[in-house]
Amino acid sequence: MPDSAPGPLVQLDLTASHRHLVGVRLVFTPGSATPTLRLPGWTPGSYLIRDYVRTLEGLSASQGRSSRPCLRKGPASWRLELASLAPVEVRYSILATELSVRTCHLNADHAFLALAGVVLQVEGERWKPHRLELRLPQSWRPFLPLPTDGEGGWRARDYDQLIDSPLEAGPHPSHAFTVAGV
Repeated sequence: MPDSAPGPLVQLDLTASHRHLVGVRLVFTPGSATPTLRLPGWTPGSYLIRDYVRTLEGLSASQGRSSRPCLRKGPASWRLELASLAPVEVRYSILATELSVRTCHLNADHAFLALAGVVLQVEGERWKPHRLELRLPQSWRPFLPLPTDGEGGWRARDYDQLIDSPLEAGPHPSHAFTVAGV
């Protein structure tokens, strides 16, 4: 059942395009002292098992100034061991070198992100709204099918909507048009 309480904040840093690395910062308030994080093995609309976890690097978690353990539970899941139910910050990078409609690619010309391969799901947070913020190279513009939140970011009604929203960014021109009144 959907929950209207504030959900996770996802911040993506695309400024390391020369290294093909997407920096990810995930902030949430845990519901338990041992939440599980998972990276999907699929992309919405594509019915093949994916190996997204192979591109994830440097997973770390902290509460305040204290580092917290991230224990591997399975091929694409981790259990955090937290000191309290205070907000948690999880950081990692995604190597974005594969250009297709279901993977991630980042270089000096553009970024294309299939967010299922980027954003970890937080156990217990799936049906909460997720907020997305982007840090882009100068002169880049983002294009994604999510509503803006009025604060410079975007809002997905839940995790599923977030990962079903492809992201393209770059120094691309934008042209508005109307078709059949839309």
